[in-house]
Amino acid sequence: MQNLNPAGRKISEVTIGGRTWEIWR
Repeated sequence: MQNLNPAGRKISEVTIGGRTWEIWR
């Protein structure tokens, strides 16, 4: 899932091992 934060950056949410990691690009 890719969402746009108020700053206008793309945040990629990746679920690994049951944990949600937020990758900022």
